[in-house]
Amino acid sequence: MNIGGDDLFLPFPWEAADRDRILQFFRHAWKKGVYEDANSAYRGTIPEALRFAPPTTEFFLYASQEAWTEWESEGAILANLDTMLHVIGDSRGITLVVDRAHGPFEALWADLKNYVARNRFIPARGKGQAA
Repeated sequence: MNIGGDDLFLPFPWEAADRDRILQFFRHAWKKGVYEDANSAYRGTIPEALRFAPPTTEFFLYASQEAWTEWESEGAILANLDTMLHVIGDSRGITLVVDRAHGPFEALWADLKNYVARNRFIPARGKGQAA
């Protein structure tokens, strides 16, 4: 699937806890959000992913189950605009691939950068612990 779009880059080397930090953030931003691992068959709601998804440095987040279904069946079309993001982490930093950087993701990106930076100083929680 070709998603195109813009890259938003945070120059913090990926830490194992970053996936859960990003999921915690989007759990509140997209209350019905869906998580899909890019390297395995795992897919579930964001709260389920926090508990059960295998560790990864690449995943997709969808605004809802309906958004996931549309992306799966139609790909990048106008109706799907701003309903999915692709997260990639590596030693250089964290990249979010979004449809457009100047749109709904602009404010979310500013808040997410602050959230990830602030929470790097808080010890990561173990799997299954409440947030």
